[in-house]
Amino acid sequence: MKTGNGGYTFNLVNLREEYVFAFIRNGLKQPIVVAISQNITFRYPLTEPTGIHTSLTSTQGQIRVVWTTSAFATKPVVSYGSSGLEYVSEGTTSTYTRDEMCGTRASDYGWRDPGVFHTAYMTGLIPGQTYMYIVGDAKEKVWSSPKTIKMPRNKDTTVIIYGDMGHAPADMSLQVDMQIGSTNTTKILANEVKDIDAVIHIGDISYARGYVHLWDEFLYQVEPVASAVPYMTAIGNHEADYPMSTSYWQVQDSGGECGISYDRRFPMIRPEVQFPDRLWYSFDLGYAHYLIIDTEHNFTTGSPQFQFIEQDLIRANQNRKNVPWIIVLGHRPQYISSPKWALITDDQPVAKLMRLHLDPLYLKYRVDVAFWGHHHSYQKTCKVNQNVCLEDGGTVHVVIGNAGHSLSTFVEDPMPKYFEFVDVEHFGFGRFKVSQSTVTWEYVNDADGEILHEWSLTK
Repeated sequence: MKTGNGGYTFNLVNLREEYVFAFIRNGLKQPIVVAISQNITFRYPLTEPTGIHTSLTSTQGQIRVVWTTSAFATKPVVSYGSSGLEYVSEGTTSTYTRDEMCGTRASDYGWRDPGVFHTAYMTGLIPGQTYMYIVGDAKEKVWSSPKTIKMPRNKDTTVIIYGDMGHAPADMSLQVDMQIGSTNTTKILANEVKDIDAVIHIGDISYARGYVHLWDEFLYQVEPVASAVPYMTAIGNHEADYPMSTSYWQVQDSGGECGISYDRRFPMIRPEVQFPDRLWYSFDLGYAHYLIIDTEHNFTTGSPQFQFIEQDLIRANQNRKNVPWIIVLGHRPQYISSPKWALITDDQPVAKLMRLHLDPLYLKYRVDVAFWGHHHSYQKTCKVNQNVCLEDGGTVHVVIGNAGHSLSTFVEDPMPKYFEFVDVEHFGFGRFKVSQSTVTWEYVNDADGEILHEWSLTK
């Protein structure tokens, strides 16, 4: 064809730079550029707030809000209130540089300026109350669209839990890396935010893996959810791991990011000082205590993380009268049906090491449920400890790592006896409903919202 016309609609994410389109022929291996468009820009390319997301802090009645602009924005604020924008809180700013990346791709061909990250706090919030807020630059007078967020309830709660989601462009255009299954997950959750109290994303967050701009793509996709409810996270191998870094597993899974790209965007409940190798924390929400462990750094007996886990479980167990449920979450699973044994970083050697060091703590302090990702499937065990189902004691382990990345269809045959349900055919996520006497789990097919598996525990 020598002449003709056509059209295609692209969805552009503000990356704080102009876009240019090129029309090519002759395929991708030996392309010939036929035409180049004029430069395309955003109305406020440097100061528009993007990637707005929120999280809980260690202070009761407080929500942290984080957003991205270029360094041109110098006076970040959040304005908020229950009946109007009654309060203003000034923010702080951070970023990271190419020199902080620990290897390829992030330090070379995957690098681009990440912008700067503004952090501000909404305080004095009442549980169950909905608040309106905007973020932006008070000097440049550029603001986000109005957002609403519901402060989590302080009794019965519903939390969405999943891992390994990633991102995909809204227009489904080809990209250097994309996880098509993530689109249904975020679409369903955007319609559920009014009914839930928080989201916990347990590792393998964006799958940027050294392509820095993919963090912007991911945050654009999850903003309708993460700006409306606290979006809590755990670090995964694709955020942390790289040779000669502080990660316990010396593999190249992070593409040279070594936890820095993740940590600057998702501060979570930790000291304000940057600790890229200490990304474990805990919090109470309603009747449940959530302990987020970092499976990418040393968790073995005597390590700083092990000491934190033990002391946290001691305190949580002593507080059962007020917060009766203890929940552990992390990325790599402690119990997993997988045939992968060959390498020290494979599923089973890691799980065996976790059981050796952590199972005794779970039994002693009576951890109720543990949630994991990493294996892109859904798996649920009995109440188990040291590979044995227990009537009294034991922890239910759930793998929920199928929120978007390609599915892991490799499982053991025969299946270990402590597994009660395994699904490797669907993308999905979980609803975790907690009351004082009961927890209920619903495993949801993200294609149509059907509940594929449901179970409860009572006290």
